[in-house]
Amino acid sequence: SSGINAEYGEVEKEVEEYKERVSEMERQCAKLTAINADLSKSKSELATLQQRYDDLDGKAERQNSRNEKELQEVRAQVKALTKESESSKKESKKAKDQLLDIKAKLSDTQERLAKVSEERKSLQNQLNTPPATPSPPRTLR
Repeated sequence: SSGINAEYGEVEKEVEEYKERVSEMERQCAKLTAINADLSKSKSELATLQQRYDDLDGKAERQNSRNEKELQEVRAQVKALTKESESSKKESKKAKDQLLDIKAKLSDTQERLAKVSEERKSLQNQLNTPPATPSPPRTLR
């Protein structure tokens, strides 16, 4: 009977050890469940962040595309304005050259007009001046 009691005591001890292990495993399982819940939450947050990143990336790509298009338009405008400016410079130089030519012609015309005016005055004076009458011959005494 004492052998059975000793054996029974050992079995009870083993059962207690198994109960403690089961309790420890249950605690570990609860921790793992909490960790899994956190992991699921983190996965969900990651998916949300990935979606936001993808949305922002797409938006940035569209904005870059618009900016590139706008840049091309501005470059085309600058090119056109530069071409127009060059053309305007050429026209301005041509106009200045024409103006200088006209000024030179005007100056030449004014000089010729002044000469003609002088010649006219001279002729007018000659017409208005009576011819010189010869003085009567002198008689010697």
